[in-house]
Amino acid sequence: MSWFLRDRRLADFAVRKTSELLKRHGYENNIVNTKGYDLVLGDGRKVEVKFDTVIYDSGNIACEWWSDKPSRTPGWVQYSDADIMVYMYDFDNAYVVDMQKLKEYVKANLDKLPSKPPYRGKGGSQAEVKLLPIEDVPQLRMKEFEEAFTRNAVLPPRERVRRSQP
Repeated sequence: MSWFLRDRRLADFAVRKTSELLKRHGYENNIVNTKGYDLVLGDGRKVEVKFDTVIYDSGNIACEWWSDKPSRTPGWVQYSDADIMVYMYDFDNAYVVDMQKLKEYVKANLDKLPSKPPYRGKGGSQAEVKLLPIEDVPQLRMKEFEEAFTRNAVLPPRERVRRSQP
């Protein structure tokens, strides 16, 4: 399986998991998977779901400012019109962030935030990813939603990830 397909499957799983966890906590929502957001809550707020392992390597949230810096193609921090970002750092835990505050914070601190080493994608594209330190996240968080994401979440059998036997 290609890395792109694997990452796409993980992203789709993260969206489904986020949808179900929010529903269990009383937040009705629909999966829409459109550019800029993944879910729409019953009250109309839009939710962007991110799943990323950068947090383990660096202790930072990865914020894509340019999806291709040389051609000035905006990354999701710039183009997303979501109200809320759910940044999953494993399948049972997430930071839930006010997306507008995140955008304002990254833009105001663009020159101060460290960058992740450039990713050179297919066709030579080059993303610019800013690293938002975890200690800067508290003022951006939406704690009302975070109760839906706990380490003790119990998944229905159809969502369990099974490891293949050797």
